Amino acid sequence: TTIHHVYLSWKNDDERNAALASAICGILNGDYEPLAGTSVVPSDIAVLTKSNASAVKIATALRDRKIPVTFVDTEFRNTPEVALVTAMLGLVSGKSVHKTQAELRSLIDSHDLKSVLTAVRDGEDTPYWGDLEDFARSLRSLSALGCVDALISRFNLYDFVSKWGNPDSRRANLDLVRSIAREFDSGCTSFCGASDIRSFLAFLKNYDPETKFNNAASGVKVLTYWKAKGLEWRTVFLTGLAGDIKEPGVSE
Repeated sequence: TTIHHVYLSWKNDDERNAALASAICGILNGDYEPLAGTSVVPSDIAVLTKSNASAVKIATALRDRKIPVTFVDTEFRNTPEVALVTAMLGLVSGKSVHKTQAELRSLIDSHDLKSVLTAVRDGEDTPYWGDLEDFARSLRSLSALGCVDALISRFNLYDFVSKWGNPDSRRANLDLVRSIAREFDSGCTSFCGASDIRSFLAFLKNYDPETKFNNAASGVKVLTYWKAKGLEWRTVFLTGLAGDIKEPGVSE
């Protein structure tokens, strides 16, 4: 095993993450001299962090450089795109229309959802709660994945949430909801149970995506030290350790 010290200069976390992304880009492009002549692909690289919050920022910096990333955000349920789908699924499950409207209005205020939840009628833009309610009611006989796919398709959510910035991350979060719905449906089938949306929402609320980390995926792996136990990569960046290093002259 060969250890190389990659020295990064930064004034804050954003600069540090940008410098890290640049270093990884250089390795992938063959510009890093110690690895010259060695073919390195994104899946050969892992970036380990002390916290999930740091992992989120590093994954974002890598995506900004168009570097493919394999990363599971444990806070994905708090993202507006997942909150949007969850609120819509609540309506499918029979949740109060008024409560769902309140949740969606909150998202509208924060993320300009009027364009996705608005219909043009007689020249006026009007939120179509009635249309949304009717559509949600029509989905109640579908599986969890069927409902999620129908909502994403009907409201063109992939393109819509991309307008909020970090499009790859937001699309990935929608894909994660689809993946969780598929897993839920599969479990229901295995146990000969019916797939209902209310149960799926409970499953989604308690789902721990970090237990499903896919080390075989094609992107640069970004994860915490804890989740890296037992895994191996050709090139590993250890971040957040500068304050723990005791040897003089050695920095992160």
